[in-house]
Amino acid sequence: MKLARCPSCHGHLHLDTLVQDSSAKSLLTVVAKLKPKLATNLIGYIALWRPEKSDLNNARAVKLINEVLELSNNEQALNAALERTVLTIQAKRQVGVYQPFKNHSYLSQVLKTMEEKFYHPTANTTKTTDSKAQVKTFYEESKEVNNAMFEKIQNQYKVKK
Repeated sequence: MKLARCPSCHGHLHLDTLVQDSSAKSLLTVVAKLKPKLATNLIGYIALWRPEKSDLNNARAVKLINEVLELSNNEQALNAALERTVLTIQAKRQVGVYQPFKNHSYLSQVLKTMEEKFYHPTANTTKTTDSKAQVKTFYEESKEVNNAMFEKIQNQYKVKK
């Protein structure tokens, strides 16, 4: 069964051939269980680990994916951290700074800031002593950041004539 066609060499990629390799089968299984956006960002991140002059082994890719998924239970924060990491590193590599990854420390730092941003306040509720009211803490963006995000969303949905 033909799955896709390589954009570089135009060779056919067959699903039945892929599942004959145990590490490729494991890779497909792990990625297929993920939500599409997370899978896309995770594959982009794993691609950053590819050596400059060779391919990344499928077994190594599976190991890296499992390590990344263990970094956080907060899927939103992990997804945002992966996306930001991929965009930042790709931009650096386009200007000529190529350093293959050796560990997940860069992603961990980005993830730490994202977890603060995607903090779920229901986990940190406090009761006041004089009533049954609960005080919840929410993360707020600055007015400038909020306006920039609003403009971006508006531009995204503008009707082009």
